[in-house]
Amino acid sequence: MKLPGVIGRVAYGFAFVVAAPGLLVAWAVALEKRVALPVPDGVAIGWAGAALGAALIGGGWIALWRQGGGLPMNAFPPPRLVQTGVFRWLRHPVYVGFLLLCAGLSLVVHSAPGLWVVTPVAALGAAALVLGYEGPALRRRFGETAGFPVRLGLPPPTDESPDWLQRLWALVSVLGLWLLGYEAVRAAGPAASSVVGYLPFERSWVVWDWTWWIYGSAYLVVPLLPLVAPSRRALREWVLCALIATGVGILLLFTLPVVAPSRHGAAVTLAGRLLAWEQAREGNGTGACPAFHVVWAVVAAGFVARWWPRRRSPAWLWCALVTASCVTTGMHALVDLSVGGLLGAGALHWRRAWAGVRRWFERLGNSWQAWRIGPVRVINHSVYPALGGFLAVYLAGLFAGESAQKFVAGVGFAAVLGAGLWAQLIEGASGLSRPFGYYGSLLGGGLALAVGGLLGAPAWTVLAGFAMGAPWVQAMGRLRCVVQGCCHGAPCAAALGLRIVKPESRIVRLAKLGGVPVHPTPVYSIGANLVLGLLLLRLWQAGSPPGVLAGVYLLLGGLARFVEEAYRGEPQTPEIAGLRLYQWMAIASVLTGGGLMVTGPATPLGASVPGATWVVFSIAFGAVCGFAMGVDSPASNRRFSRLA
Repeated sequence: MKLPGVIGRVAYGFAFVVAAPGLLVAWAVALEKRVALPVPDGVAIGWAGAALGAALIGGGWIALWRQGGGLPMNAFPPPRLVQTGVFRWLRHPVYVGFLLLCAGLSLVVHSAPGLWVVTPVAALGAAALVLGYEGPALRRRFGETAGFPVRLGLPPPTDESPDWLQRLWALVSVLGLWLLGYEAVRAAGPAASSVVGYLPFERSWVVWDWTWWIYGSAYLVVPLLPLVAPSRRALREWVLCALIATGVGILLLFTLPVVAPSRHGAAVTLAGRLLAWEQAREGNGTGACPAFHVVWAVVAAGFVARWWPRRRSPAWLWCALVTASCVTTGMHALVDLSVGGLLGAGALHWRRAWAGVRRWFERLGNSWQAWRIGPVRVINHSVYPALGGFLAVYLAGLFAGESAQKFVAGVGFAAVLGAGLWAQLIEGASGLSRPFGYYGSLLGGGLALAVGGLLGAPAWTVLAGFAMGAPWVQAMGRLRCVVQGCCHGAPCAAALGLRIVKPESRIVRLAKLGGVPVHPTPVYSIGANLVLGLLLLRLWQAGSPPGVLAGVYLLLGGLARFVEEAYRGEPQTPEIAGLRLYQWMAIASVLTGGGLMVTGPATPLGASVPGATWVVFSIAFGAVCGFAMGVDSPASNRRFSRLA
């Protein structure tokens, strides 16, 4: 082995075995004063989880060395695909082991930041590494063989009957994830600004204790579904549907500011006592909207109807009775039932829902249109940067307050300027074109914030204000990307991709992928930013300080961008040391975000409705952004006259 190879492996091993765990420990310690969440008493469970995690890590390393012929290093991968040992059971045993180790040690030392921040962020980081680098790299090296089935994984789409291990793992993994998420929501508690979901006439409704037997039947029926699935394909569909329902449902439980404190009945009968116990456990009404009883009942009835059509009617009757019992037991408000029903139906028909979303974005991607006004061309996608620019400064002014609005304006203009300069330097645009780059806006705005802070401006407040609005601004800006064809994806399966045929689209004009299904990467970004925007609103409601809000935005946004970039197909993006340039920028964003979360003032970020003057300025700023990114002079030879 050559010396540079040895040095690279040593540096890589030090980074992931010493530096990264050390940074996570230091991060957890630094977050102690900023994370005030309860930690369950579970020292014995913690030690058991940590021991199992260490065993999985060790088993994975040994298998990669013996069967793979190399070390667990993505940058220096083993030459052979490993399908034995712990890899026969788990797809990523080293990452799973590391997460168990993080969670277990957090329980042992009773660390709230370790359990509620470091472990989830480590899980998201591992997922981003798999989706954004390791998975694509394995498929390039080993083809379809890289997706070999594992014992504790998603069942293969075959018509064979599942074995009992597959059934039990489906049950434990799905409901275990749901339980972890649900308990995390309960531990966080309701937002200070939460509203009670009961309508006035609901508050006086009588509680019928005996209907708990109907309500409680969900605890028996729902876990039975994976145990009686007729085929591995059917079990796989149930797992996918249940995971979608769990992920979206937990997000809504955490972010929707709606509570439904239980309406109590008389705890005389056995059903009444069981109901009273459950009501006492859900005393503050957190975790009510959406009603997961309704979600699971809809999903269960839907799969029974699919698998055994003759049982369709009794299945949906049971679902209706469970839904009604959510009200008659006093456990939920009508709004909880409505949201739960919609979520259950959406999860049940997720393929159809995605097909509708894909068709809508495909029409949008083929909607490029322009109007000539003399030498000037106005492109229809200019409306999206205009709305995004308006939202950027309006929301920043809302959260930063009136006294900081002049500073907000300066940072906003610096961000637009930075976006333009970055694209000129990185994308190598000609002197006639004016593309814009996201990371340039971060650098331009960040420089303005740093200078303003040195001059006494409220930099932390303004930084947090822009972070609160940034996900919504980015989601709006990605609509422009769909129309223009920038930030587009690489070729993919027809059922997943967008087919763009408009000759003006960059997908057709520059990448030469007209009519070829490409990954809808702007759509991935929109989804990630909507989730991030909801999470930031919930953290703001909880009184999080500016550094936490800005840090969470950069950290989670960086992880999402790392994954998104792996599926993009722009030919002009440079690659450095096996990663795309913007993946390196995403890593820098993650590290910067983690640092911001432990710095800055501890005072919560406030908000005040801006006056008419700020609204007018926000509209004007949006018009400037719309002009810069959607209006050009295609026949001119003047500098920056044409849009890229």
